[in-house]
Amino acid sequence: MVFLCASLARADINHLVRKGETLASIARSHGVSANTLTVHNRLSNPDRLSIGQVIRIPSTEPRNRQHAVKSGDTLSGIASRYGVRQADVVRLNSLARPDRLSIGQVLRIPGAGSTTAAGPTRSSRPQLPAGFKSQMDRQRVTSRKWTYIVIHHTGTARGSVKGIERYHKEERHMVNGMAYHFLIGNGQGMTDGLVAMGNRWKRQIKGGHLASEALNAKSIGICLVGNFETSRPTAAQSRSLKALVDYLMTRTSIKRSAVKKHGEINTKPTSCPGKNFSMSALWR
Repeated sequence: MVFLCASLARADINHLVRKGETLASIARSHGVSANTLTVHNRLSNPDRLSIGQVIRIPSTEPRNRQHAVKSGDTLSGIASRYGVRQADVVRLNSLARPDRLSIGQVLRIPGAGSTTAAGPTRSSRPQLPAGFKSQMDRQRVTSRKWTYIVIHHTGTARGSVKGIERYHKEERHMVNGMAYHFLIGNGQGMTDGLVAMGNRWKRQIKGGHLASEALNAKSIGICLVGNFETSRPTAAQSRSLKALVDYLMTRTSIKRSAVKKHGEINTKPTSCPGKNFSMSALWR
């Protein structure tokens, strides 16, 4: 099996300050402390940041190993070879179709001690995979449009973007397709923990996930595949949800109090996202 050696060199990440950001919100989005950023950037006044200012984020994990795919390789086999979880390899490489690998394709493998391979530490919350975060960073977000983040479940054991798109268009006659802005897989129909960005977020248009059109116009819909009346979100789903909610709160300036379960904000009674979904676990 062909693989490339790991490099343990570390490098800073450059963060460009956007309008409305504070040192605390930047630190939260990168899983470090505001004090760490103050010291690392030698900031004389951490309360005063300028739009476009570069804040250096210290790397907290080694660079990832790499593996060049060869004939006969499967993702599960590669993950087993390096002693990591398949879902972590998928997230790290933002693989939309993990069942389709190309010979010569280079995959990044989570390094030992990295947060991707070992899970989040007590001092940091989960982070979006680098590739997906870059995609999110490039996405233009309509200023002051979004007021709430609303969490749903599909109410089904399995699901995928393609399946929900078809159902919402053909059965519920939604012209814009999938009602949610984001969908998080559970391993049945979609890779466990994989976050899919829906067309509604890409186009910055209202959702179709609430009974009120007024609320749809200002509420970001996140749906987790699964029925949480009978089961619970997977560990990978929970990590991805935390990372996505943290990112969206920072990007849109939505407050924690405005992150709601479907049943807490909908104008019609609903048990969504199910009795086994814990909002307190999201904030732990």
